[in-house]
Amino acid sequence: MVEWLVLGILIVMLLIFFKTKRFQHKFYAILILVLLIFFYTTGSKIIKENNINIKTFDGMVTAGKLYFSWLGHILGNVKTLTGNVIKMDWGGNSTG
Repeated sequence: MVEWLVLGILIVMLLIFFKTKRFQHKFYAILILVLLIFFYTTGSKIIKENNINIKTFDGMVTAGKLYFSWLGHILGNVKTLTGNVIKMDWGGNSTG
């Protein structure tokens, strides 16, 4: 329930930022909100799946270690994927 409340608040903040005049401010505001939503949803998923109590210091440390380990693996996978895409032969099959 709390997650929906936080997401609702973030959406309201997004709508407020849409009212700004300059496009550059809108772009950065949207980028920041998307990143906040990403970090919140992925962090809460990690905490729920591993049944971590974040009300204690040890729980916070464990959650931080797990989250940054997970994030590091994601970035490593993106790096590997990008490297493999670059190595591929993207030329067409020419028969003539």
